[in-house]
Amino acid sequence: MGTDSMIHRLLHIAPEPPVLLHAAYGRPEQSDSDIDVATSYNYIRSLINVVNNFGGIKIVQFIRHESTCSYWILFRNSKSNFEFLSLDIALDYRWKGCIFYSYRELRKRAVVRPDGLWVLPPELEFGYYVLKKIGKGQLDERHARYLSRLYRQAPDACFRELCRFLPETAVRKITRAAASGDWASVQRDLPRMRRLLLGYMWLRYPLRPVRYYLAEVPRVLERLRRPTGLVVAFLGMDGSGKSTVIRKVAATLAPAFRRTRLLHLRPGSGTRASTPTVSRPHAQAPRHPLVSTLKLLYWALGYGWGWIRQVWPMKVASTLVLFDRYYDDLLIDPRRYRFAGPWWLARWLQRVIPRPDLYILLDVPAEVACRRKGELEPRAAQRLRENYREVAAHLPRCYVVDAARPLDEVVAAASRVILEFLEARTRRRLTGRI
Repeated sequence: MGTDSMIHRLLHIAPEPPVLLHAAYGRPEQSDSDIDVATSYNYIRSLINVVNNFGGIKIVQFIRHESTCSYWILFRNSKSNFEFLSLDIALDYRWKGCIFYSYRELRKRAVVRPDGLWVLPPELEFGYYVLKKIGKGQLDERHARYLSRLYRQAPDACFRELCRFLPETAVRKITRAAASGDWASVQRDLPRMRRLLLGYMWLRYPLRPVRYYLAEVPRVLERLRRPTGLVVAFLGMDGSGKSTVIRKVAATLAPAFRRTRLLHLRPGSGTRASTPTVSRPHAQAPRHPLVSTLKLLYWALGYGWGWIRQVWPMKVASTLVLFDRYYDDLLIDPRRYRFAGPWWLARWLQRVIPRPDLYILLDVPAEVACRRKGELEPRAAQRLRENYREVAAHLPRCYVVDAARPLDEVVAAASRVILEFLEARTRRRLTGRI
């Protein structure tokens, strides 16, 4: 089952199918990465209840970006690749204190396409799409051409539709651009159009912003309490392929998150490419115990403050944060970090610093690591591998991936671990919403 047929089936799982907000879905001119639909609670309940029956589809993300709007990421592991489906489901269309369209109105005015999908008539889709582009402050040439095609199907109705939300002077400017196909003046004027739109709506419906922001309070608190981002720390000795695997996992899982971020060892460190590297770190002498202790305390403060200042906000913002090594690496390979301080302090700090949501240990035999990156003698590499496996056995939510396999298989295995964790977390969070 291809992606298009999969989405088509998902849009028919309830007696009252959702309304597509872009009628171009399924046609060559539609190239947006997600499908925007307006629907009722009945469809959402049906989606949660039956989605797992369609060819192994899983819900891996549920992100409420408005009190009545949520972003759903669905995943299916096909034989050849990972398939992600994105549904932006709205009970109404709203932003910045304004409520523009209710699902009831959209459903009442929708029409049925020959393929059975409910879509908006040209004037309604034109009004919705113009509001969306003004709200985002972005209108590229592809969107402009599509708006012109919609307008030419029903010019008078499109004019009346926009007059519901904007002063007539602004509406005339937009419709002239739609008729001529020259949107340059509108593109330059989008910030002013946005201010006009908000002012017009707030004056016309002064109580709607109150309703809007009161409904936002519980949503914001929920996002803070249960952020939709994820923090994963990759462990493994030199030669396990961490850097390459992390980059490829980030690319593979990018559709499941708003953004991705790669960090090396500590918060605020940036990627390995932006972090100074040390050749043959195991050849350096350990630091003085007092210096090691001060360095350890500095690290612990950095993890705590960096988590508050950097990592936690990224989790709230639905970011996939991938660490190349983490604090635990110090306990596994102290020689690498020239550590000669008190072990009791290092172990105690391990328990109090913030932990990732997941650990993934890329495990390779000692001889493979030596062949890939000959920085250690075989015996030392074998001891280091045993240390990694021993510590990993006691870390919470730590998964071991055989990194001696071909790179694509390692990336797929690590990505699957993360997606299974996401799916289980999302299922728990949605349990009370059915």
